[in-house]
Amino acid sequence: ASSCSCVSYYVSFALFFFFFFFKQKTAYEIYQCDWSSDVCSSDLGTYYVQALQITSLSVWASIPVGALITNILIVNNYRDIDEDRQAGKNTLAVLFGKRFSRVQYLIFLIISFLMPFVVYFYYKQNIAAFLPILALPLGIKLVKMIYTLDSKELNKTLELTAKLSAIYGILFAASIII
Repeated sequence: ASSCSCVSYYVSFALFFFFFFFKQKTAYEIYQCDWSSDVCSSDLGTYYVQALQITSLSVWASIPVGALITNILIVNNYRDIDEDRQAGKNTLAVLFGKRFSRVQYLIFLIISFLMPFVVYFYYKQNIAAFLPILALPLGIKLVKMIYTLDSKELNKTLELTAKLSAIYGILFAASIII
C-alpha cells in the first residue's frame, strides 16, 4: 500500500513537468524548420533531433503552449477534487487544495500572456508578436469562472480552457508567420 501511495504522489507532482514533455510543436519551432513531419512533432527533444539544435526562442515559445495545456489538467483536477479525495487519488488539487489550484491556474495563464512580451523585446520587434493578447478576454473570463464555479459547473470552464489553448496557439502561430 505504501508503494502505491508513493506512485500517487509521484504522478501528482509530474503535473508540474507535464508541459516540458507533452506539448505540441510551437509556432516558433515550426517557423524555423520545414513544414513536413516537423509540424506534428511533440516536444523540444524531437525539435532537437530534426534541427540539431535547441534555440532559446524555441524554449521560450514552448512555455505558453505547455502552460495552457497544463491548465486543462488543472481545471479537470480542480473540478474533481472531492471525488478524487474520496477515491484516494493524490492529485495536486487534493494534496494542496482548491486555493492552490486556482492560483496555479492563474499563474500559468499569466505566464502565457506575458510570453509575447518576451518574444517581442528579445526576438521579434514586430507588433504582430502581440496577437495572442487578443485571447486575453477569454482568459479573464476563465479566471472569473474558476474562482466562482464549483464541481460540475466547471465543465464549461474545462471546455473553454481547451478552446483558449487552441485560439492562443493559432494567434501565436500567426504572430510568427506575419
